[in-house]
This record gives sequence, structure tokens and C-alpha cells, in this order.
Amino acid sequence: MDALSQTRRAMERTLLFAVTVEALVGRVIVKGLEKKPQMIKGVPQKLVPPTWFVALDYAALFLLYFATVLGVLTLVVGRLEARAGRPTGFGDRARQLVAAAVTLVLCVGVLGGAINRPGPAWMPVAGLAGVAVYAAAAAWRRRVGIASALGVTLVAAPIVVFAVAALLARHLWNEEQIFAGDARARFEAWTRAALLVAAMGSPYLLAPRPFARTVTRVVPFVVALAVATIGATMLRLDYLATIAAVNRVFGLDLEPRAVADVVSLYLLAFATMVWTITACLVVGGESRRRVGVALGLVVLAGLGFPWPMNFAVVGVGLMALTQAVEDAVGEERAAGGPVTPPIDDDAWQGFVALLVAELRADGGEVSAVSVRGEHSQTATIILCQRRDVPVRVCLTRLLDAVISVDVICGRERAGAPTWTLAARHRGHPAPPAVAPAIGLGDAALDAQFEARGASPDLAAALAGAPRAMLADDVDGWFAGWRGESVRHRVYPGFGTSVDRLLPLTELAARRAASPAAVARVVGRIELCAALAVTTVGVATEVVDEASA
Repeated sequence: MDALSQTRRAMERTLLFAVTVEALVGRVIVKGLEKKPQMIKGVPQKLVPPTWFVALDYAALFLLYFATVLGVLTLVVGRLEARAGRPTGFGDRARQLVAAAVTLVLCVGVLGGAINRPGPAWMPVAGLAGVAVYAAAAAWRRRVGIASALGVTLVAAPIVVFAVAALLARHLWNEEQIFAGDARARFEAWTRAALLVAAMGSPYLLAPRPFARTVTRVVPFVVALAVATIGATMLRLDYLATIAAVNRVFGLDLEPRAVADVVSLYLLAFATMVWTITACLVVGGESRRRVGVALGLVVLAGLGFPWPMNFAVVGVGLMALTQAVEDAVGEERAAGGPVTPPIDDDAWQGFVALLVAELRADGGEVSAVSVRGEHSQTATIILCQRRDVPVRVCLTRLLDAVISVDVICGRERAGAPTWTLAARHRGHPAPPAVAPAIGLGDAALDAQFEARGASPDLAAALAGAPRAMLADDVDGWFAGWRGESVRHRVYPGFGTSVDRLLPLTELAARRAASPAAVARVVGRIELCAALAVTTVGVATEVVDEASA
């Protein structure tokens, strides 16, 4: 993870905390306790609030400005990260320009409103609509799965409905009306319907996977139940005050005369969304927790948009949600278990014997051993030398199905690599993080791989035979450590064909592998060794170390 990514994630978490406190202090306590001046003979009387109330009011105002500025800065950092981390190419550059344009419009509109120097009133609304549409489109383009892409779309839908309705309403062409949220007066039914659908569908579309395991967790259920219980109790104790508080916090503009069934439906929707957010925060991995943070930002910003802060916070939440969902889907697919067919031990050992024999054909010592671990996991380790480079191949199986192939040429390293080269297969786990993104100087290879890191080192690695060998249909990722090693990892079936590297279907069905399939595996090992020799000079270091 590079510095920009770490900074943006820290800013998102800080923004969520600031908005949460602002909603509690500013929208609930200050606005709820604020007293209206009494009218005597049509003249409002002067009202002197107590000191503690004034302090709270100033604290709420500070949080508004702080969250506004932090939201804009987070949007800017996100665009800088995207510019540094995305591969080069006309399509990617065009998408970057679109994202930069809508983000710029949103930021200018938000900052202008915050400092009382607003431009056209349509700017923050149009910018936010563009961000929402871009986020939904990016989710479908990145192929994160139908469920996750639909989840992002449903979260963006209420924002798009509100923004389009506001832009089409002729009476909203001034700052006072746009920041007062008057667009809800005419289009509230559409926005509320989209909001309810998004909340009700969130557990099935955005909760951690597998859903069957998540739904049985106690903590999210207890939190959602507590929220529903507290909400129902408050409605029963003081119906009008509770409805007013809900309107201030979430911008729903519910009528005080709304029937109990309608209010109960909104309470259920809110409790459902709380369940999803809590499940993401306490059950999922790092990326799924970011999904929870993003959802929290969108929910707490609300749909009222009474202040420029709300526009910025929703924009940050939508942008974060798209990237977080993509990362979460990749993590959960990798950890979800095998997707390849099971292969019995006899057939597998026969394939390993053929592979060892093929590696020995060029001379040199080759050894292989299988080690059984916990939870029905087996690792087959092959040690050999190619091009005078020590090579270790680890083939890991779970429940007799291959889940990963790991090839290390040289000494294994745990730190950040010098460069990485990843095949463009959506859903395959990413290589170790390194920046920046670079081009390979070859249109075909740029379309096939995403390259990152030190350009001179990678150019040296691809000089000669390795570049031609990469022209074949290579999957997975490669990573190089200067002077140390090259590592190649593949998760068969995740974003790529099950049989692209190993003949898994053939072994499961026929219990034997063809010579061509074995030669394909040897060729991949040869490619890794060629990258190691050409790029990091591992062979020279190994020979010198042996001489010493």
C-alpha cells in the first residue's frame, strides 16, 4: 500500500468520526435544544442562550467546516492516487479525466458555498451527480460481480435521483434554495423509494461474503436490534420530536402526520443498513471495513444537503465505496476456498512425478516433497535450479483442489518489491503494493499487464527472452526484488481460466496429464528464472556467496 492510499484511508476514517460527532452534536443536540424567540406584538424578543449551549454551537460549527475541508482534501487525494496508480492507456486516461472533472466541479461548488462565495447553484449538485454516476459505472466496469455492482448502484441511486430532480427544478437556481434542500418538496417520493430499496438490499449486496456465515454473527444483529428498539421507544415517547430529529439528521423530510406503518418501514430500513455497516466493520477484512466506512459516510451525510459539507462527504463515500468493493471481492474470493476441481492423491502424485522428470531432463538436482497441514491443506514443494538460479515451487491444495501456485527464484523476501507485473484479470488477488504505475513500451503488453515500480529495473527484466515469453497467455502476477529474487503467484480460477497453467480439469477427469501440459508448467518456471537472471542478477550473487 503506497503513501497516498494510506493517507486517503486515514482521512476517510477521520472524516467518518468527524461527521458522526457533528451529527450528534450539531443536528441532534444543538438543533434539538435550540429555542425560538418569543414574539410580542409581532416583535421577536432577544434570547440569550446559556454558555454551554453557545460552546456546543461553536463546536458544531467547527465540525461543519472541518468536515467540509477534510472531505474536499480526501476527494483530491483520491484523484491523485488514481492518477498515480492507474495504468496508462487512452480508455483509462479518458476515465481519469471524467473523474477529475466531476470531482473538480464538486470541490469548487462545496468550497464556494462554505466561504460564502458560491458560484452557480448547480455546481455542487451537478458535481455530486457526476460522482455518483461515475462510481456506479466504475463498479460495473471493474467486474466486481453482479451483486456488488448492483449494491454500489443502489447506494448511488438516491443521490442521482435527488441531484437530477434538483437540476430539473426551475425554482432551485439560487444558493439559498439549493443548500436548504428544497428539491425534496417536489421529488421526495422518488428519492425515498430509492433510499428504501438501497437500505433493504444492502445486506444481500454489500455485506461480507459468504453471506450465510455473516448473517449468523451476533454483534451486527445485536447492534441493529438495539437501534431499532431505541428508535421505536423514542417514537413512542415523543413522536413529533423524534420525527423532527430524523429529518434533521438524514434529510428525509418526513411529515409529522405520517402514518405509523410508513415510519416503521423507514426504521426497519435504517436498522437494516446499520446491520450492513456493522457487519462490514466487525466481520470483514480490511477492504470490507472500508466498505462499512464508505456506507457510514453516505448514510450520515443524509439527503437534505443543508450545508456544503454534506455534498463533500457523500462524494467521498461514493468514491471510497467503489474501490473498497473491488478490493473486498478480490480478498474474499481468494479466501473463500477452492474453485478448482478436486484431484485425488494418486493422480496428483503422478502429475508431480512427470513435472519432476521434465525438470530433470536438462540435468541438475530436483527434489519434491508433499507436506500435509491443518484443515485438509497439502503443500507440494519442488526444489530445483534453472539457469543457475535456485527455484522453489509450492503447489498448495485444499480439500484435494489446487488453490495457489507459488514460484520463488532466489531468496524469498517479505518487504516491498522493486517492481510488479500483474496480468489484467479482474478478481485475481493483487501483487504486493508498489508505486507508481508505468508503461512497458509495448501496446500489446500494456493491454495484457499492469506494471508498477522502478521502470529501469523492469525494463532490464524484460530485455530479451522474457519479453517474448510474456507474449503467451500468462496469468497471475510477478514481483521482483533488486539483487534478491523474483516471485510468481497464480490462484487458478480467480479471474482466469482454471486450466491456464495447470491441467486441473484433465487431471480430475482423466487422472493423467498430457506432455504439453507439463511442458507449459516448466515453461512458466523458465520464465521466472529468466526474469531473475536478467533483472536482479540473482545467479551472480548465489555463485559469489557459494564461493565465499
